[in-house]
Amino acid sequence: MIKNKISPQLNILFSFMILILIGSVLLSLPFAVTGLTDVSYFDHLFTATTSVTITGLTTVNVAKTYTLFGKIIIGLLIQLGGLSITTLAFFIFTIFGAKIGYKQRDLIRENTNLNTRVGIVKTIRKIVRITVIIESIGVILFTAFFNYQGYNLADSFGNALFHTISSFNNAGITIFPDNNSLMMFSNNYFFNILTILLILTGGIGTIVIYDIYEKKSFRKLSFHSKIILKMTLILFLFGAVSFYLLEKDASILNALFHSATTRTAGFYTYDYSVAKNATILITIILMFIGAAPASTAGGIKVTTFYTVLKSIFGFIKGKDPIAYKRKIPREYQQKAYFIIIANFIILLTGVIAITIFNNDISLTSILFEAGSALSNTGLSLGITSSLTRMSQGIIIFLMFIGRLGVITFISSFIFKQQVDVRNVDYIDINYLI
Repeated sequence: MIKNKISPQLNILFSFMILILIGSVLLSLPFAVTGLTDVSYFDHLFTATTSVTITGLTTVNVAKTYTLFGKIIIGLLIQLGGLSITTLAFFIFTIFGAKIGYKQRDLIRENTNLNTRVGIVKTIRKIVRITVIIESIGVILFTAFFNYQGYNLADSFGNALFHTISSFNNAGITIFPDNNSLMMFSNNYFFNILTILLILTGGIGTIVIYDIYEKKSFRKLSFHSKIILKMTLILFLFGAVSFYLLEKDASILNALFHSATTRTAGFYTYDYSVAKNATILITIILMFIGAAPASTAGGIKVTTFYTVLKSIFGFIKGKDPIAYKRKIPREYQQKAYFIIIANFIILLTGVIAITIFNNDISLTSILFEAGSALSNTGLSLGITSSLTRMSQGIIIFLMFIGRLGVITFISSFIFKQQVDVRNVDYIDINYLI
């Protein structure tokens, strides 16, 4: 029996590509740029890609390059990239009472990394409403902060709106003119803590936030929420403690901030160019892991990392991996291993390709840059603008794959238009491992 079917993965890929292309064209308009710097269309394409993929790597000074219109476009691209244009579009459809069919539900399910289409419409509403609530709170508090710092009300609101969107969506893009991320606020407790909270809430995902709001008890939370919260806390503490112990010049506030931002946010309040090699390596690992699925963060996701750890310990003990008195399905384990291996291969390929075109740059800097791009983090050792166009093109490619997710990206190409739904059983192969 042969069925014709259009891949939802390919639909998602095209939706992001179209959004990036539209964004790059809008940023190329004369009234979107200030004229203070020489910018090519490729730079606009890079900026649009880093915005939609909520990464944060840039080849230009965003504050000096783009006008108010250009910054609004970047903010919209970040928001659409974080929520995903598919999720937002279907949310609008539900407002007007449109029916969401099975094909549309499959598309949303794939786009939000959910396991089922059941309750998908309700989930979309939760995602959008919680996003609006959290970002509104962030904008109000940051507006008050910037106003207190001496900005007028209009500038305070503009800075607050952009920074809140960039923080909650883990984008890491700033519009402050010194082009030095958030170094100017490195010692401000209010600014740092509020930014950390926005990064972490965006990183755990609106589904977990709603679960916490609804259950109000850790014991009653879903297994998904428990794993996300547990791993987030462990990795956050590990990152903060290791950063503080390794970087003697860093304050506790710097350590806490960088532990949060390495989870794919990309802001920095500490100069990574003077960081120790051990700090760089730990940062790469944390970026690679990322945060939660169905969130605004990238990376392989903490649930993937958790599943592999449980699987390894189970193998060592000669037992099935157990989590919260439940057996982890073999399907989950296989998927987790595939995600890690595929991401590692893509990262390694990207690093090799960049070294070919930029042999003058250190391997550590290239690995950091490529890892940051694939994990949609946005941290850099300052080499983004100095890379060749070919290398920057590779960075664009890595950012795009990271935002789609390696499974969605690969599936969009190998998913055939005609799928044979008959099952074929094979005899087990026998060989040494």
